[in-house]
Amino acid sequence: KETKPAAKPVVKAEVKPAAKVEAKSEEKKEVKPAAKPVAKKETKPAAKPAVKPAAKKGTKPAAKPAVKPEVKPEPKEINKSFIGKMHQATKEQIAYYGDVKNYLLSYSGVSSKTGWSFDNYYIGGKTAIKIGFVDDGMVAYLALKPADYKGSKYYPHDVSGDKKFATTPMMVNIKSERGVKFLKELIDVVCKGLKKNKFFVSATYSFAKMSDKQLTELGLAR
Repeated sequence: KETKPAAKPVVKAEVKPAAKVEAKSEEKKEVKPAAKPVAKKETKPAAKPAVKPAAKKGTKPAAKPAVKPEVKPEPKEINKSFIGKMHQATKEQIAYYGDVKNYLLSYSGVSSKTGWSFDNYYIGGKTAIKIGFVDDGMVAYLALKPADYKGSKYYPHDVSGDKKFATTPMMVNIKSERGVKFLKELIDVVCKGLKKNKFFVSATYSFAKMSDKQLTELGLAR
């Protein structure tokens, strides 16, 4: 029988011990504490700008309503009496009035009475002359016919259309000393037939200046 040669013994390879790997300790990273979340303020969304509708071609924009200015009520006009007006008359007017009044009362048979609107003079119980004001001007009303003096130096005004002057239809202005002189001439005509009072003493007439408020408080205006 064929014989197989004997097997050679297996030589074991020398095993070197494995090199120890020195484990490096991993550096620990410094851990910071987590930051607290910051509370955010509630923000309102921004208002959207108003969008004006586009104007149509050929159309004009609507006109803004006109603003009317505030109208203040006009101060109420007060009704001043004759005496009240004398308290607001000029020095010249007061002098003219005193001169005319003294001239009238120097006639015997002439009496006077001051009403609300006029200073009235009577002859035989009838109104012969009135002294009053038109606006700020002093005037006299006489018992004469305006037509008889038309175009004369007296420059008469016919007021016969007013019932208040039915017996004294002729008006003349008292604006100057010359006007006072002309009025005296007309007074002589009205008082024709009357005699002058020899014992008459002229009086001085004066009126202190007063405001509308003072006149109202004293009952000289309303």
